[in-house]
Amino acid sequence: MIYPAELQCAFPVFEGLLPEPHNSSVLELLYTLCHWHGFAKLRMHTDETLRVMEDLMRSVGNVVCVFQAKTCEAFATKELRCEAQSCQHHEILSRSSTAPGRAPSKSTVVAWRSKTFNLCTYKLHALGDYTTTIKMFGTSDSYLTQSGEREHRVGKARFIHTSQKAFVQQLAHIEHRQARIWKIHDLFRATKDPLEPVPNIPEEHYNVGKSQHRPIDLADFIRKNSGDPALQEFTLRLKCHLLPRIRAMHILASEPSALQPLEGLDASYDASEVTVNHLLIRSNCIYQHHVLWVNYTTYDVRRRQDIFNPTTDHHDIMMLAAPENTDELETIHPCHCCFCYARIISIYHANVQYIGPGCSSYLPCRLDFLHVQWFEQVPPNPGDVLCSLDILRFPPMNEDGAFDFINPADVLRGCHLILAFAKGRSHPDHTSISSLSKDSNDWKYYYINRLGETQVA
Repeated sequence: MIYPAELQCAFPVFEGLLPEPHNSSVLELLYTLCHWHGFAKLRMHTDETLRVMEDLMRSVGNVVCVFQAKTCEAFATKELRCEAQSCQHHEILSRSSTAPGRAPSKSTVVAWRSKTFNLCTYKLHALGDYTTTIKMFGTSDSYLTQSGEREHRVGKARFIHTSQKAFVQQLAHIEHRQARIWKIHDLFRATKDPLEPVPNIPEEHYNVGKSQHRPIDLADFIRKNSGDPALQEFTLRLKCHLLPRIRAMHILASEPSALQPLEGLDASYDASEVTVNHLLIRSNCIYQHHVLWVNYTTYDVRRRQDIFNPTTDHHDIMMLAAPENTDELETIHPCHCCFCYARIISIYHANVQYIGPGCSSYLPCRLDFLHVQWFEQVPPNPGDVLCSLDILRFPPMNEDGAFDFINPADVLRGCHLILAFAKGRSHPDHTSISSLSKDSNDWKYYYINRLGETQVA
């Protein structure tokens, strides 16, 4: 049985396991089921989403019937080993019960029975009633038993560690012991490796630590990592990123409605005279942070928060993308023109001063920025089936713009990328070109999981 969370990640796992055309049939089935499941789990529906869900239900019926008629008939499937052993065990017990004085024979062999895909089950037929049920009783999160089933699995996992006699008291001891272990773990982590405190301000779009305990001298940093593609023209690119931001701050401060009009730009300055030499990074130092918190609003008007740490697997972000050619929007997949994706390498802030034309204040300003490695989206081939997840890959590191800096305020939220196992790794021998980007563990392609309940908008 595949649970909902596993279903969302099953697409790349099954890719390439079967020969064509069965591989495409299985992938289309999984994608359609994931797509339908994403709509079934929505916490807010409209007439349009229900209409799309009804169309998806027809697609589910079609692909399931094709899978049963073609793919299932092409393979002889049998029951699992544990099922065969269970049948064998019951067969031995039944024979011993019919002959009380006779010891059960363990040499009894029960042949593995064939198992076929059965369309005549209630769970499969009940899928067609979801849309009607949602119209009558509301979204499925109001009455599904998924939360109770998940909690039930916690109790079952603890039950196997009991003697199955007087188990209520033993389960209470196990729960109490696990709670104490978690408290000790949290206390040990807080004293052993205290993380930088990050202010939790929900009104702000993002939060970064305010400390300057991890300064990085730019000249020394570039010298130590000489030859790393991630640091190609690092200082120049950084200044090119920070200069428009600090100029925008000065322009905003110079408006009549600003609280401090004297710290803005002089209206007589010439913008064409501004260069990166008019920007100074105080002490030639940037300051590193471990954690970035991003607050965002979900599709059902709920507030959520993503926490990013470049040293963990939660370091992929998504942002709005402006298409270069608006005339091509109709020929490009919607996800290829709406969003862009990147991987966070490091989180920094710098104290910056603008000394260019028109400046009337030389006070330093703090600017937060992210050092990222861009993903590029792989457009689908004309002959490919549309029932597929969108694909990302890293551009070559020597390509201009493969690494860049972005404003944390431009981050929408985190994204869930699934490894494309069938396509293989970028470096099978785990060699590394860039130690900063840790590319030794990169894969050639990544799938964008946009079918989860929190991903569907």
